[in-house]
Formats: sequence, C-alpha cells, structure tokens
Amino acid sequence: MDSTGVDYTRTSERITWDQVPPTVTQLLGEVVGAPVVGASTPVGSGFGSHYAGRVALADGRAVFAKVAPPWLDFPVRALRQEAYVLAHLPDSVPHARLAGQLEIDGWVGLAVDFIPGRMPGIPWTATDLDAAYQSVIDVGIADIGADLTVRQYGHGAPSSSAVQTREALRARRFTRPAEHEPTWLDEVLAEYGPDIVGLADHISTSEGDALVHNDLRPDNLLIDDAGRAVLLDWNWLTRGPVWIDFVGLLPMAHRQGLDISRWTQRPLVADAAADNIDAFLANLVVYFLAEQGRPPLPGCLPAMRQHQLLYAHDFVGLLADRRGWR
Repeated sequence: MDSTGVDYTRTSERITWDQVPPTVTQLLGEVVGAPVVGASTPVGSGFGSHYAGRVALADGRAVFAKVAPPWLDFPVRALRQEAYVLAHLPDSVPHARLAGQLEIDGWVGLAVDFIPGRMPGIPWTATDLDAAYQSVIDVGIADIGADLTVRQYGHGAPSSSAVQTREALRARRFTRPAEHEPTWLDEVLAEYGPDIVGLADHISTSEGDALVHNDLRPDNLLIDDAGRAVLLDWNWLTRGPVWIDFVGLLPMAHRQGLDISRWTQRPLVADAAADNIDAFLANLVVYFLAEQGRPPLPGCLPAMRQHQLLYAHDFVGLLADRRGWR
C-alpha cells in the first residue's frame, strides 16, 4: 500500500470468470490456439470492472486475458484500441505479445502472453526506476512504420471541467470536493494557482514524435523475472516528447523519498527544456483536479479519483520544488 492509503493492488472490483459467457470462453480458446481449462481470480489492480486475469490453456500455456461485457462502454473501447496497438508493436518494445483478440455478442476481449512478475512503485526503488527508464527509451525509439496511426500528445480541446478548473485556479478560488480534508495541496493551489495555469496554458509540450505510452503508472508496469520493466495497457498510445512517460513516474518516487536527481541528470530528462517539463507537470495537475468533481467513466471505479487526487498532490509537490515554491 502507498503511504497515502492508495493500495494499487486493490483498486478494482472486476467481474469474475464465471460471469463470462461460455461462448466467449470457447472463442478465446480458438483465437489463442488451445481450449481454456481454468481462470484465476481477477487482478485487483487497475480501475476497470471488466475481467482481467491469468487464463490457463489445455496445452499447458497461460495467457493474460481481458474481457469486457457490452454494458461497460469505456473498457470495450479501450480493449479494441489496445488490441489494435499491440498488433503493431515491434519486438523491441517491452510489452506482452498479443496472443489473440475476440468480439462476440457485444463482448470484447484480448489475450497476451502471460509474463510472471510484480508491480513496481510500492514503493519505488532505484533498481525498478532504472528498469523503467530503459524501457521508456526503448519505446521512444521504436519504429512502428506507417500502419499504426496514433494521435499527437496534447492535441484536442480541453474538457469543460478543465476550463472551469483553470479559471478557478487563476482566480485563486479553486476548492476540492467537500469530502476531502484540506491539505498542503490546498495551500499551494491558493497561492500558486495562477502560476500553475500560466505554465499549463503557455508552454507547449506537444512537440516531438517519439512513441509515448501516455498512461504510465505502477499498475501499468510489470517487473519481470529478469528485472526488465514491461509496459502494460496500451490504449492511450500517442506521439510526443520522448521524456513524458518517465517524467510522469518521478512525482511519486519524489514523494516516496528517492533522490530523483539521479535520473533528472540523465540525457532523457536533462536534454528536455526545464519549462516544458514544468508545463507537462502543470497540465496534469489541472487535469487531475478537474476530474475530481466528475463521476468515473462508465465501467471504471471511484478509486480512479482517489488515485488522481494523490497524483495531483505528487505533481504539485515536484513542481513546487522545481519552481522554488517551498
């Protein structure tokens, strides 16, 4: 469990395999090349309510399967996108290989090779962060050719809640939902809200054409038995600055007490403009705060908002130290 009380191994409440129709089970066996003979209790990590877990096959292999029913709109769309991305990733990208995908009666699913391993970040260690650093570089320099179409990071209009959050921060009148106790975060936002918005509004982080996973956090990473960091959950892939994924891991490591200068002095981060890094942090602060008053996406769980509040705190904490606000 994280020291703040967010247990990233227990953030989801998923459907179990016995709720998956036999037609889906049969089709999964067909697309992966062997009948399904058993399935584990779903994993507790992540923020979706669709099934995700280890599935045993009759030929002795195992896959990690994710299956969503038609009434879980966001997971259905996410699994389709992830299968599309996985089908195009080269071997140089540290990922679990797509073993098969399916759609039947509105159910959508995919299976990847099962990789034994563990979640990093609880807490972060120097060894695990080193592994993540190398894997982010491997993703960023990968050549996917023209067959995989992905959007550019930072493009698209902000949501109405993000616009309102910017206005409230700029006017120093942003308040979080009443159920949250006032914290150090509120004090910083009250004093430096306009500075955060200024960074988020006026410094571009959309330059760059490296592959960016764009949703990297501890529960989307796996440290395998060889110590390699494998990236999971590929439905948000974009193109953008090569440093974005790794910098997004640093606020949590910073709060947990790691001296992150060991990594910020390396080329991946050191070669980026400091103001662009701060703009990236500020943009995500606004995003995480804007999401606090909204219900989770259909098929996702309230723990997502708890995670986003923690990340708002972490990103503001690193930004405050970088800008000399404390």
